[in-house]
Amino acid sequence: MNEPDLTSKLPQPTVGDWNHASVKAGLSLIPIVGGAAAELFALVIAPPLAKRRDKWLQSVEERLKKLESKVAGFKVEALANDEIFVTTMLRATQEALRTHQEEKLEALRNVVINTALHNTVDETKQQFFLSMVSELDGLDLLVLGVLSDVIKARGKHLEKGKDGRDVGPPTLHQVIFYSCPNGVDSSVLEAVLTRLDARHLIQLQAKGGRENVGRIDVMDLRGLITPFGREFVAFIAASN
Repeated sequence: MNEPDLTSKLPQPTVGDWNHASVKAGLSLIPIVGGAAAELFALVIAPPLAKRRDKWLQSVEERLKKLESKVAGFKVEALANDEIFVTTMLRATQEALRTHQEEKLEALRNVVINTALHNTVDETKQQFFLSMVSELDGLDLLVLGVLSDVIKARGKHLEKGKDGRDVGPPTLHQVIFYSCPNGVDSSVLEAVLTRLDARHLIQLQAKGGRENVGRIDVMDLRGLITPFGREFVAFIAASN
């Protein structure tokens, strides 16, 4: 007997399809260039949009399958009656279609899984945190992850020095630089820190402001992330 396709049990993210249809229809109403613009949208945007949707659903399906095999009593079918899960899944799916950043996609997957397991905060704060995931960039999440576990981040940086060179005490800027494929400019890092501080996820004033934070040893940054920030990090972290 064939195993049922779990994707069919998930709340289907038709929002992406509706957006595609409405945008194409809107473009077709533009005088002269409307029809051509609609065709260009269908040719250039629609295929990768569908690919993102399918890849996202498959990744969530795989994680839910693992839960069925690991967590006693957990059934995917039951999620259809879980209004909080359905809302979270739909919102996360809509956001997943808008990004290619793996840090953000992983955070969204973790949010969905934590919601399915009820490993999360109260409903009001949960939806607030989900909105925050939408607002933040992949680099924001990466920096926040470093600040939430500076000991691990410092160890990863020191591994870079196994070729014999002296890496010295790593600063936050150095750790983030090595964590990003293309590095990151110090002014960009300062902007990220300001954004995290504005959302009360970190407290810059406690460490001398944004200009100073990026230049001091990451081990001295313990305590920079706020309790609210740690709660948010737990909300977007993978379940054990």
